[in-house]
Amino acid sequence: MLRLLAFCVAAFAGSCVPSTRPQSAPASTTSAAADSIHTRIPAPWVYPGATVPCPKVAGWVRGEPIVRFAPRTIYVFDFFSTTCDHCEEVGPLVAELARIHQPQGVVFVGVSAERKEIIAQWLASPPQKDDITYRIASDPAHAADRALQDGTLRRATPILFIVRDGIVQWYGHPNEAQAPLEAIVAGTWDPASVKDRFVKDARMFSAKAKIEALARECEKSGQWAPMFELLDALNPQFPEERTQFDVQRFVIMIGIAGQPEAGYVLGREIALRNPRDAVSRRAMARTTVNSPFARVRDLDFALAMALEANALGREEDPLALAALAMVHFARGNREKAIEAQERAIELQKDPGLLTTYRGDLEKYRTQPPGPLEVKAAASATVKSP
Repeated sequence: MLRLLAFCVAAFAGSCVPSTRPQSAPASTTSAAADSIHTRIPAPWVYPGATVPCPKVAGWVRGEPIVRFAPRTIYVFDFFSTTCDHCEEVGPLVAELARIHQPQGVVFVGVSAERKEIIAQWLASPPQKDDITYRIASDPAHAADRALQDGTLRRATPILFIVRDGIVQWYGHPNEAQAPLEAIVAGTWDPASVKDRFVKDARMFSAKAKIEALARECEKSGQWAPMFELLDALNPQFPEERTQFDVQRFVIMIGIAGQPEAGYVLGREIALRNPRDAVSRRAMARTTVNSPFARVRDLDFALAMALEANALGREEDPLALAALAMVHFARGNREKAIEAQERAIELQKDPGLLTTYRGDLEKYRTQPPGPLEVKAAASATVKSP
């Protein structure tokens, strides 16, 4: 639901993919969601420097169970799933981290919510059979989630948590773990030095979740005033993130709220107010040409945003180049779309994004160029607030 908002969220989000753990249900009525508009976004209780309990995991597929944290021992918890493509991509990286740091006394623990027999069958197959040399736990009761992930206000797979003496040192995507883990092993890491960034990221994730929950209710009612009130209420709590919330408003206005003219006025205001911000320009360009719910596609605006983002990236930012390729294709310029996309592929290092980029390049080479068809509104009751 509300794929429209996903375009904006994806532009600002990290590379972790959502876990398969069931999420709590959203509020059931618009009034209930609107009542919480002015509540303060909470702070996480798990962050670098926070003390956490040892997860009470019941099922162990490989290795000795861990029932308590040993003093001065570093633990790396790898949350994964055997059916997660992204986990498969970063699996060799986690295995390499274990190969390097297990001889230094670091304890690696892979944690999956799947049943023991599923994990055991997966472990018996290549390349896991040879690559994975550390403990593996089956945790369908989500004990490790409750001890670690829940307190971050978000859940993701794959993700690593590094704990020493019961204190969280760092957590994040496996491809970002090498430097902090090396520093933790060397004894030069100070979790307090990164606490503020992690707390801010957690609160922002919580704010985005609140936006998405309210958006579902606004979509049902066709009334978008509560959403704009929420975005206004978030600005004082996150003044440095005003642009993100403004772009959320832009996405809604040109799309399902049915206010494209005012939305593009806002988009130009965002660009003028943030002359060095490539991220918001990329997000607005992509949404303009790629959102299935955009009521009007202002392709001149999209091209201006994409060109400015590419210039700000000195024509070396693969995200900006991919956005520019998308806009060129929407405008009917196959040759320029292919040129920009090929350059984006040359520069992009993320395996998941490379797969997406190559699929887009094939589309640009083989399909008729031009703008996407605009879908009908999700509800016949949608109206301007």
